[in-house]
Amino acid sequence: MVKILKVKERPLSLSELVHEASLVGGRLTEEEMKKRIEPCPKCGCQTWILLPIHSKPVKEGGKRYMHCQDCCYPSHL
Repeated sequence: MVKILKVKERPLSLSELVHEASLVGGRLTEEEMKKRIEPCPKCGCQTWILLPIHSKPVKEGGKRYMHCQDCCYPSHL
């Protein structure tokens, strides 16, 4: 099971991920979010760290970005 975490916190539920994505303009349903969440395409890791809203990539890209816990491969919600 793929896990997406905030730094030093527990894995987020689908409803929490939908809420986090909506903080920077994302409008996904839980079903859409479930389809988007996949293991890291580079190393296969199944744990992602969600970047804070005030981070540079989130501010510049307008999306809720995350990176792979093992190889730091970037992705977004």
